[in-house]
Amino acid sequence: MSVRLSAMLVMLGFVWPIATWAAGPTVAVESGALAGKADGSIWVFKGIPYAAAPVGELRWRAPKSPGRWHGVRQAVTFGAACVQDPALGGNPRPQSEDCLYLNVWTPADAPRASLPVMVWIHGGGFVAGAGFQNLYDGANFARDGVVLVSINYRLNAMGFFSHPGLHGGGNFGLMDEIAALQWVKKNIAAFAGDPRRVTVFGESAGGDSVLFLMTAAGPGLFQQAIIESGPGYRKPKTQAEEQAHDIKLAESVGVPATGSARQLRALAPEKFFGDFYGAGPFIDGHLVRQFPLAVFEEGKAWRVPLIIGSNSDEGSIAKIYSQAVPEILSTMGDQAARVREAYGEVGSDEAVFGRQLFGDVVFGASSRRIAALNSASAPTFLYEFDYLTADLRGKRPGASHVSEVPYVFDTLVNWWAPPTDEDEAMATLVHSCWVSFAKLGHPVCGRPDSWSSYDPGTDSTFLISREGTHGQASYRARQYDAIAAALYSSANLVRR
Repeated sequence: MSVRLSAMLVMLGFVWPIATWAAGPTVAVESGALAGKADGSIWVFKGIPYAAAPVGELRWRAPKSPGRWHGVRQAVTFGAACVQDPALGGNPRPQSEDCLYLNVWTPADAPRASLPVMVWIHGGGFVAGAGFQNLYDGANFARDGVVLVSINYRLNAMGFFSHPGLHGGGNFGLMDEIAALQWVKKNIAAFAGDPRRVTVFGESAGGDSVLFLMTAAGPGLFQQAIIESGPGYRKPKTQAEEQAHDIKLAESVGVPATGSARQLRALAPEKFFGDFYGAGPFIDGHLVRQFPLAVFEEGKAWRVPLIIGSNSDEGSIAKIYSQAVPEILSTMGDQAARVREAYGEVGSDEAVFGRQLFGDVVFGASSRRIAALNSASAPTFLYEFDYLTADLRGKRPGASHVSEVPYVFDTLVNWWAPPTDEDEAMATLVHSCWVSFAKLGHPVCGRPDSWSSYDPGTDSTFLISREGTHGQASYRARQYDAIAAALYSSANLVRR
């Protein structure tokens, strides 16, 4: 086949392997032609730019179009992770300020625009991580008939920054996520994805991002959502608070509060690595006017079919937020004693109580509250993940933060210990729950009726544990009810 004829087919939107001049299957997107890699029954396209490089004058600006390229762009290598502090651990490589890339896994030879799409937003506290990390390999989703997309988005002060020199600044990381979803809507049909059947899902900061997308982004970018360990409750951060923090950060590297955007953009991004706690979205008065839980409480969230839940030992990360538990208790006022009482004997053990309280307040109780609010207008499915791999049993009090991810992606082989047959069976099951939700709008986990939609009246949580999967009514209701009475008021949720 000639190069000219092949190029014509690509521009017409045909998915056509062109072995003579491109290293793998080739598709056409808005910006030009892409050549990916065939991997058995799936095709993989890596390092696709969904926005222009946010460098130079584009640093701390809303994402711009990536523009067009000529010829066929090779999409066989992951794009760089967004710059992040190596002291935080993980430290995916390579890294660059030029990092607005996404990756696509899709079944080979599937008809155009025929398959459900899932868009993954990685976690990492809005300061770390990348869409290409091993646990997020999308191959098993593609093998099961889902087009999987993973994305990068700007982190730390590159993604969330406010300074007088920038005339305010903004939530650029959230803007990136919206731009990636807009790219998916325009281009995913070329990869066999149906732009009308998009499920956005994420864990930790990724789950938090989904909450913000449900409450800040406009309708139509996605039709379903999954929130894994998204911190539904935390102290809203105003633009004034963000700006005060960022002014000090800029002063520490030589730029005064009266400094210009040019001075700020002239510095290397590494100069702006800040503290872990408190990173991420803030109320900017434009994209984010309130934090998500308050928007849900006011009935203004974008209601879509939703899976939401957390893990049984989310308090495993409480030590990262060393001041969080005292701050939480201080906001409870005269309800603090009732909350402590709800934990029974645990309430008298400060270490155990603090760990459980943190996990329940930030993740468990808020997930139940959001499930109840969303269920009023859309099918909603609440879960708790409590499965430990064989090597961790007896060593941990429950499933820690992040531990559900390799089960969702069925990537236990990329986890830290070789999985047993039992572990693999659980990964197959959990993965099938997420796949079926993307395909059907409700999760099928073993039995078609095993996971019922959430009803505040019955208050049933779907438990995923070594004992199996089943619904349990009024799960942790005593603790969650006490937390809700103490914290879910306008005074705690709304900061304008």
